[in-house]
Amino acid sequence: MMSHPEDARCTSTEDVSSEQASDFAALRAAVDEVEPVTVAEQSGPGLADELSGYIMLFVSVAKPALPSLGVIYTGEVVGAAAAAIASVCEKHGWLQGGLGGEYKEEIAAAMVLLPLGYATYRGVKSDIGVKPEKALSVTDSGVVGTGPGPGTVTAGESLKTVTFG
Repeated sequence: MMSHPEDARCTSTEDVSSEQASDFAALRAAVDEVEPVTVAEQSGPGLADELSGYIMLFVSVAKPALPSLGVIYTGEVVGAAAAAIASVCEKHGWLQGGLGGEYKEEIAAAMVLLPLGYATYRGVKSDIGVKPEKALSVTDSGVVGTGPGPGTVTAGESLKTVTFG
């Protein structure tokens, strides 16, 4: 049975009734039966699991642009790499608060929202069908109209065409 500092204060029978003493003893017995929870059990996923999750998230986000990442970074490879990185971090005392420290939530939000925003931008751009602007040209009469191509300025019939860029 575990020793509790409060037990020293409640040893006198004058201070507590017999009913209170039996309730207190039952409570102490219940507390002693409970297994103590270690810090590792409370902290959730370990550093290796956290690193593995971030790597896999990065791979899934970058895979559309870089398809070879999906072939190279399999779950087994990422797990082994994350375990190796985590052991080095633990040895040197790095990242003990986890990856991102007190900014975990902000980093997680950015990892989700930035690719989503970029995909939305590209989708809307594709839906609208953005076309390059046509170049403006100046004629003899001074009227501005569309020219033959980007960066082209035309002036008069006998003048040469000047192209910029």
